[in-house]
Amino acid sequence: MPASPFGRSLTMATRRRRTWAIIGIAAFVALDVALIAFALTPPTPSATSLPLYTAGPTTQSPNSSASAAPIASPSPTTSAPPSATVGANSRIMGLASPTEAYRATLGSCSGSDSIIETSSDSGASWQSVTPSEPEIREIEDLVVVDDSQVELLAEYGAACTTSAITTYTGGEYWEAYPDRTASFQPTQPALSSVPVPGVFAITPDGSGFTIAVFGDPSCSGLSIRTLPSATSAVGESVVGCLAGVTSPAPIALAQTGATVWLWAGDRIYISPDGGATWK
Repeated sequence: MPASPFGRSLTMATRRRRTWAIIGIAAFVALDVALIAFALTPPTPSATSLPLYTAGPTTQSPNSSASAAPIASPSPTTSAPPSATVGANSRIMGLASPTEAYRATLGSCSGSDSIIETSSDSGASWQSVTPSEPEIREIEDLVVVDDSQVELLAEYGAACTTSAITTYTGGEYWEAYPDRTASFQPTQPALSSVPVPGVFAITPDGSGFTIAVFGDPSCSGLSIRTLPSATSAVGESVVGCLAGVTSPAPIALAQTGATVWLWAGDRIYISPDGGATWK
């Protein structure tokens, strides 16, 4: 019996549907594989991509180069001049002439008494003229009138009484004159009143003051200067440099005319020209 045409048509249709189903499944699988491969492939950054974030702060500006900036060298500092409190006002001196002088340690009412000495040979030798009566405990000022007369403003005795004390005999005898105390005229300004850094000593020079200063970079020792006033640096002038005194220490200055004496340590330095040169 011959085959029915309808049966053949049905068989062919079934085969076509099966073929298209297989093709569809294969296409779906291929598309899925392509999508997975695309997802796993890292993107290539373009020229306009933002830079990756770097943890932590940065000091590089947007326009700076990638190289490290040079480290700035520290600025040089200038050392402050030494304080005049080192031995300040612990000694004093006055001149009777270019070759005669009186000097003293100031002493203290709570410590050692003052010691007074005199020299008549340009400081080569000294003789003590410290009196036992009155007992001079502490000296505030010393004024040499001449080789015989010396005026002190000092504290004396057990009670440390302030008084003018005078000798008219070159230091052989001394006497307290309480009635002259109020009229005593000091000649040694306080170092704290001098507005010059590093000043260690001051003395009247006839028209103003001569001062000795530590810490001047242009002088390896003591810079010798003049001031018209003890309370102003206006008109300050550098006269010379005493290179023999190189470290801050108790010092004293005295001047008569152009002759200046400087007492530092156990030595006396003398200048015949206002402090310009020394011996």
